[in-house]
Amino acid sequence: MRILVLARLAIGCSQAEPTVQSPLPAPVVVRGAPVNAEAAPVGAGSPVLAATTTDPAEPTDAAAPSERRLLFFLNPNGRPCQLQQAILDQLGDGLGVPLEHVSVLEDANRPKLYQYGIRSLPNLILVDGAGAELHRFTPGIQAAETILAALD
Repeated sequence: MRILVLARLAIGCSQAEPTVQSPLPAPVVVRGAPVNAEAAPVGAGSPVLAATTTDPAEPTDAAAPSERRLLFFLNPNGRPCQLQQAILDQLGDGLGVPLEHVSVLEDANRPKLYQYGIRSLPNLILVDGAGAELHRFTPGIQAAETILAALD
């Protein structure tokens, strides 16, 4: 008898018609980022989601697509990065393109590190205004002549 009571408690002893809960809809992916399905269920008659996300593959600034810039991935405390900075400072306006410092010490720069696959420092990458890679220098300290030749 004791087993029967435990079995009824485990199974349920309600005489009511069992209710079937519909599963939650699958998460909706909008431009690479999941949208919370519970907050905005998708189904027949649901409004179209107007969610916008920040994709790491897209530039976050509003630079013109034709405007080139030089990304300088660095650790400001590292000696090789300091030497590369001195070379870039020596070139000054002779670069002809804006120089954008991307420090590995700032968490906000992490998406750019992943986007461009940075694994060693210092690293220089020439990109267009949309963030598309135009030229990647070999990691390490680059001579002024090498940088100028690639920018021409």
